[in-house]
Amino acid sequence: TNQPNNYLLDRLFVRNLPFTTTEEELFEEFSQFGHVTAVHIPVDDTKRNKGYAFISYESEHDAKRAMDTLDGTDFQGRLIHILPAKPSSDQANDA
Repeated sequence: TNQPNNYLLDRLFVRNLPFTTTEEELFEEFSQFGHVTAVHIPVDDTKRNKGYAFISYESEHDAKRAMDTLDGTDFQGRLIHILPAKPSSDQANDA
């Protein structure tokens, strides 16, 4: 079943993270739902994280399970919000 390419269902966008969160901590938290292939926390010029991250899974099913379970839950003292990651802007132009 091919989904329209508006969202990458095996890649999650996680926001409202504490600025102290590390990629290792996210990897550990999200790995309980399946095989995580990548974790990326964008940082600003001072190397401070921007409070959001991208988590990539091998399986869309695992990504959906992680999103359904962790969205709106407490992670390190903050309520995190999880959405399917939108494609980068250069891909969105093809839509």
